[in-house]
Amino acid sequence: MHALLLYLLGIKQVIVCVNKMDDEKTANYKEERFREVADEMKLMLTQVGFAKAYVDTCVPVLPISGWVGDNLVKKSDKMPWWKGCDVKRDPKDKETVHCETLDDALEHYVVIPPRPVDKPFRMPVGSVLKIDGVGNVICGRIEQGRCKSGDDLIFLPTHTDSKPCTGRIFSIEQVGFFNVVCEAKFLIFFSAPQQAARRPRW
Repeated sequence: MHALLLYLLGIKQVIVCVNKMDDEKTANYKEERFREVADEMKLMLTQVGFAKAYVDTCVPVLPISGWVGDNLVKKSDKMPWWKGCDVKRDPKDKETVHCETLDDALEHYVVIPPRPVDKPFRMPVGSVLKIDGVGNVICGRIEQGRCKSGDDLIFLPTHTDSKPCTGRIFSIEQVGFFNVVCEAKFLIFFSAPQQAARRPRW
């Protein structure tokens, strides 16, 4: 299910971790069990739509133990057979990236896509909070563009000429690195879709 969602969303950078390598009953740090699960995962990725050439050359498959911490940040000494894997970011690339741990894969294999700031403002809404004394707080992640206090916003797809769905930014707060919270003056969007999607009581 997760692999299908990744494919449908167009995600191109996939890391597969074979977890619970420390389990004595199933894996016990054995290479044979890791290869078995890794082959199954690669087959599943190709079955949901990823190209076989991409899966074979661009998807790092790592043996880890999240419980014990093996191959998360430091290479584990309990799997001497694991020498890491060499992967490409694109099947056409000549340069490869060597990954022994999950940290290696996240630091060297994954490339953060550029965020265009010269395009119209776009922020998918993650949640709407109602805080006493503050009002409605719209939480989301800015995907493109810029915003500042005082900007007027239009909420799509709910906004129409006959039923305007607008708001104004009063403050912007950064949470983490990319999450942005915008306080809107009022919020009427999602009111119509919620009524239409209301479930009958049985």
